[in-house]
Amino acid sequence: MSGLTVYPPGTWFAVFASVRTETDNGYSETNDELFAYLNAMPGFLGYESARGSNRLGITVAYFDSEESIREFRGYEPHRDAQRRGREEWYETYSIHVGQVSRSYGFPR
Repeated sequence: MSGLTVYPPGTWFAVFASVRTETDNGYSETNDELFAYLNAMPGFLGYESARGSNRLGITVAYFDSEESIREFRGYEPHRDAQRRGREEWYETYSIHVGQVSRSYGFPR
């Protein structure tokens, strides 16, 4: 794996951990649309994401400010996706928001 970023202290992040249902019903398309918006959004710095065969997924999205996180949270298509997530796409999920206090890595 390559392309992992070391973010400076003070960078904001949101961790979204979820267990998917067996249902897709537009999930993939919605996910692609939301990440297209995020990638063009001022204040969005990047993300890391993985999903296992057990349907557990973890995405960490990085932002330059808490206001940027709030902006994405209030984005209407994201609000719609949250509703559909609770109704059909997720068995369970959790969200954690915080700031990087220390960040380092190891590139090969």
